[in-house]
Amino acid sequence: MNKAKKIVLVEDNIGDVKLIEFVLSSLSVRPELLHFDNGKSFLTFVKESSMEDIAVVLLDLNMPVMTGMEVLKALRNDDKGKYLPVVILTSSRSYQDVEACYRLGTNAFVAKPVEFDDFSRSIEAVLQFWLEHNINPLEH
Repeated sequence: MNKAKKIVLVEDNIGDVKLIEFVLSSLSVRPELLHFDNGKSFLTFVKESSMEDIAVVLLDLNMPVMTGMEVLKALRNDDKGKYLPVVILTSSRSYQDVEACYRLGTNAFVAKPVEFDDFSRSIEAVLQFWLEHNINPLEH
C-alpha cells in the first residue's frame, strides 16, 4: 500500500463506520481512517488541511446537514478537492443517483452490499485499488 495514506469516510451510519473499521483492521497494512459524520465537517477539514496524504474519500449520499451530492459538488468546485479521489458508497441503487454522481465528478459508485461478507469483500477491493494501484495526481 502507498506510504502513510489516509482514508476519509464521510458516513453518518455508525454501523457502517464500524464495519469499515473492521475491514481496515484486517488489512496487512492499515491506513489511518478519518471519519466525518456529515459533509459540512468534512468540507471544513478540506479547507484547513492538505489533501496529499488522502488516498480516497468514501462518501455516503444520504446524510444530514449536507447530502453526499452536495459535498461532491462542493469538492469539485474547489481547487483542493477537484482531483481528490471520491467513491460514492451508498445503499442507493437508483440509476438517477448513479448518473447524477458521475455527472458531478465521482470516481466510482459502489452500492453497499447487505450481507457482511459481501460488504467486507467490496470494501477491501475498493481500498486495495485506491491504496495500491491508483496513481493520485495530488501526490506529485
